[in-house]
Order: sequence, then structure tokens, then C-alpha cells
Amino acid sequence: MKWRWQPQDCDIPRFNATNMLELIRGKRLVFAGDSINRNQWESLLCLLTSAVKDPTRVYETRGRRITKNRGAYSFKFVDYQCTVEFYVTHFLVREARINYYQEGKQVYPHLDAIAAYKKALLTWATWVDRYINPHTTQVFFRSTAPAHFRGGQWNTGGHCREARRPLNEMYIDNLDKDHIAREVINTMKTSVTFVNVTGLSSYRIDGHPSKYGKNPGKKGSSEDCSHWCLPGVPDAGTS
Repeated sequence: MKWRWQPQDCDIPRFNATNMLELIRGKRLVFAGDSINRNQWESLLCLLTSAVKDPTRVYETRGRRITKNRGAYSFKFVDYQCTVEFYVTHFLVREARINYYQEGKQVYPHLDAIAAYKKALLTWATWVDRYINPHTTQVFFRSTAPAHFRGGQWNTGGHCREARRPLNEMYIDNLDKDHIAREVINTMKTSVTFVNVTGLSSYRIDGHPSKYGKNPGKKGSSEDCSHWCLPGVPDAGTS
């Protein structure tokens, strides 16, 4: 469908890939995170590649097929001497074991997900403040991309298969994580830009792979109502 994202009371110009490439000329643009972040990285990579007339002038420097597994991916735009990279790290910090969590000498038999999220962000913030030079590096933190599972979660029968059009009202299942992220960022010495994509993507229940995702129709396969189709919603968030 040839829909155009039109926010209320403002007019966002169409994304200009050439201008973006000029902005990152001679630089590294790095995404780090889980498969949702990979979704946005792929979106930006497609947008930027569309501005390159000779496809041989863009190539993968690590020769690894893009998957959801661990790894690192880097594409170089030769004419602009820049790279657009993605590093897989599902929790931004080193993962604890399944049955316990340790912080210093304190061992937790169980840790609430929100509490764990805050601890992980505090660890990330400490690393950024210690190792990032704000004179040479800009840091961005992307807000939560909402999932739209109805009738259960991804592994308990949740689905969005009936969605054909955007929602008429904002649908956000958990804003606590974004509040925590803002709180942590406000305590940091390093300037971090909070990229809020939660609101604009919350309406787009129709933008997920849903039943058309991986292994469609296969018995036991779950619907994908958390990742996004490309081209699609991440293009707006990237712009």
C-alpha cells in the first residue's frame, strides 16, 4: 500500500538518503542490540543503499549472512568512506544464568524483569560514561518498539492476524521501560539522545509480519507481532 506517514500538526519531509550519507561521511554508524534493533539497522541500510547508483560500491566487509544469531555485520559505502554496522547483544550487558542472577556478591534466585532492565541500563550507562568520548562519538538510545500480541504472548498463542489497518488509538503495553531509560540517561555525564519511536509505532499493528512471517502455516509456529515488515514502520523511525 502506498501509505504515507502523516503526523498531526507537522509535515515531515521525505527521507533524503544522499543527505544522510553526507552526514556520516568518513564515520562509523553503529547499532547495538537485539533483533528489533537489527530490524531498524536493516531499514536504514536499505534506505541508504537506494541512493547509491553503483551497487558494487556498497559491500559487506565481514561476509556474514544477516541472521538473528550472534555476530557483527558491517557494510561499507565506498564513495562516502563510511560504514553502517550492527552488533548483536540481546541485553546490552553480559547475560546471567537461567536459574540465578549475581550482582557483585549478591545472588538473586529470581529477578523481576523491570528490575533487571534497570540494572542492565545502569551497567550500560557506567560503561558509556567511562569509555565514550563525547567529542568524537554521539550516543543514541532507542525507546521500546511495542509488540501487538492479542490473546496471549508470542509463545502462548498470541497473534495480530486480523490486523489490516493502523489502530485509531495509541497501544503501548509497557511504558515502564521507557521511563527507566529516561531516568538513567538523565543521570549520565555523557549526552545521550533518546530516540522515541514508541508512540509512532504503537498505532501500526498492521505493520508486523504476523502470520506471514517465518514458517507461515507450519504447525506449532508462532506469529511475529513484534518485528516489522520492510519497507515499513522502521523506515519512519529511522528517518
